Parts: sequence; structure tokens; C-alpha cells
Amino acid sequence: MGAASPTSHHAMTSPKDLEDLSSDANVLSLAYGGHNEDILNKAKELLAESTRHALEVEPPTCPNLNYGPQLGSDRFRSSLASFLSRRYGREVKSERLVLTCGATHALHLVTSQLFSEGGLVLVEEPSYYLALGLLKDDLGMRLVSW
Repeated sequence: MGAASPTSHHAMTSPKDLEDLSSDANVLSLAYGGHNEDILNKAKELLAESTRHALEVEPPTCPNLNYGPQLGSDRFRSSLASFLSRRYGREVKSERLVLTCGATHALHLVTSQLFSEGGLVLVEEPSYYLALGLLKDDLGMRLVSW
């Protein structure tokens, strides 16, 4: 098996090569985060279909359009607890699990419970850039880099 290459016949040597290749209908360039029109049109169809379903078929409360429970879906937390219990060989209770919207949300939940406003926090340099603003601006902490 040969070495991996950007294309089967041609290695990139300049930005012009990338530009030329991006005009190929068989190539989806992720260089700028865009998508080709076929993908966008399909996405529009899927969004329209799912919106119709949410508005016409779902219950009047439209649960799929709401944020849901603060701790996360009971059903998902129960499934996750079962998985973790099997995986680690000890009981994990679903009521002890909290789902977050990502690392920054989790960091906010934990730090807002552990630290007091105006407290001093040592942060490594460089650090997770979103954590710095969260600690300083959102939680009123004093940061010291080390």
C-alpha cells in the first residue's frame, strides 16, 4: 500500500493547487469550512422536514424545540449510568450524573460551586482561553498566571 496523499495522482505544492482542486466536483474542500451546493440543499430539505415534524407531529409543547431538563434527559442519563456501571464494574446512579453543553459549561458548573467570587486562581500559561474569561468575567475571580 502506498503512502497517503491528498489525491491519488497529485500532491499539493501551492495554494493554487488547492484552488484548482477545489473546483473539482468530486472534491469537498474543508479549507474554509464551506460546503458545496448539493450538501447545502440536502441540509435545507432535512431541516425543513424535521421542522415540519416538530411543529405538526410532536405534542403541542414541542419538547424537541425546548432546552429540556437542566440535568439532561432522564432516559439518556439512565442509559449512560447503565453503560458506565457495566464499563467500570461498579454502580453508577443516574441521579448523580449531570449532562453539560460542553467543556466550558461543565467548567462553569464546577468552578462556580468550588470557588467564591473574588477568589484567587492560579492558571497555567498558556491556558484554555475560554476558561480565563469564565473565571475572571463570569465568576469574578482574580487570575495569576504561572
